[in-house]
Amino acid sequence: MKILKYFKTLTTNVKGRWVNKQIIDVFAKEFRSMSRDYYVGAILNGIITVNNKHVPLDYVLKHGDKVRHILHVHEPEPCNIEILYESKDFLVVDKPCGMASHPVGLYYYYTITKALENKYGPLSCINRLDIPTSGVLLISRSNSDIYHSLMRSMKIKKSYFAKVKGNLKDQEVNVPLLNVPCGNVVADKNGKESRTAFRNIAFKDGFSLVECRPFTGRTHQIRVHLKYIGHPIINDPIYGDFKKEKIIGKATCDGSVNIHEKEEIDDIFNFSKNAQLIKDPKIKSFIIKNCECENNSVFRNQKTGIYLHAYTYSLDGMIFKTALPEWVKDFNCKLIDENYQPR
Repeated sequence: MKILKYFKTLTTNVKGRWVNKQIIDVFAKEFRSMSRDYYVGAILNGIITVNNKHVPLDYVLKHGDKVRHILHVHEPEPCNIEILYESKDFLVVDKPCGMASHPVGLYYYYTITKALENKYGPLSCINRLDIPTSGVLLISRSNSDIYHSLMRSMKIKKSYFAKVKGNLKDQEVNVPLLNVPCGNVVADKNGKESRTAFRNIAFKDGFSLVECRPFTGRTHQIRVHLKYIGHPIINDPIYGDFKKEKIIGKATCDGSVNIHEKEEIDDIFNFSKNAQLIKDPKIKSFIIKNCECENNSVFRNQKTGIYLHAYTYSLDGMIFKTALPEWVKDFNCKLIDENYQPR
């Protein structure tokens, strides 16, 4: 497997919760993928800067400050992507689990859009699937705003399959969802309207195969709603039984964010693929020495996923459908065949 290596610059404006805090404390608390000692060295060596200037460890962050962090990144070469449909306006692909839909966090090349841009030109996602989720992904080749408006108007219908704990009863969940600083999502009355319908397709050995139909498109919506009703996706590392904290009503963490793990890191950091020219060999050596190489989350997540699959999307009378993942076939359910259509 070919390994892609490059420098990356991460930049962000200071967040409200960082104001009046020392920069070393912010990085050590919020970005725990690296040690405090690393951040001390990165700040002292100018690898982490504020407003393009070196700052001391006790620099107090202010509103309007822009923080920059240079990293050395390794990524696997993208795999082949199955094209389900293509037109001059959009593509429909079968996204594998473990691959990002678009550049985010440590993902740049190992993403659907970048893997296809050499052939199709600039692309943007119409819908987005979480990194561990597989299935139908719609990609715009032209004006994605048109399709986003269709998504909001519910003219694009979608159906997912999930394997969950327990014998789920058919139901509709209408519970607002709120993004919290740690990067997770919680059910909260102050959140955005979120609605998902669930239908039990089959039950076997203590697990249900569930059809999930989201009517809104919130981050982690299906995963959080399933957790909320007591039927989490069984191998979901965030919202499954791996996490014992309650996720209803308030954040369940201390506000920390791991920049190497968080899927929505583009909400925190915007990055450029090529870092500014690093002339000082000492600085370059420090960055490479502290590179995670193939130990980062991109490689760890490469062939892993959760039991959530985007099976069908319907648009303007067209239905796009993928093959069934093996964990769905385990149920031997006759309801799921080539004639299956979502309700």
